[in-house]
Amino acid sequence: MITDRGDKLLFPERRVRVPLRDETTMRLLPTYVEHGPVYYYGITLPPQDFEFLDHQVLAPQGLMVHFVKTFDAESLYLIHVDEEMPEREHQHTQ
Repeated sequence: MITDRGDKLLFPERRVRVPLRDETTMRLLPTYVEHGPVYYYGITLPPQDFEFLDHQVLAPQGLMVHFVKTFDAESLYLIHVDEEMPEREHQHTQ
């Protein structure tokens, strides 16, 4: 679980890495994904931020992001290997 805050209250049984927008976190994402599901929980990303994260940040690492569910002003996203879901277009839906 990756969050922009320390959400151990919401996810006590999960390992939590803070924050997503961190160079070390981004560098470690491929390793995390190899070991199991990686989720990002935080403020719902506007479409342009979602596209930037997906295409500019994750794609060069062979990863992609998939919208899972919105909870009020925050959303849950799955970060995974690109091969698992070849359709990259317009996955940001609410």
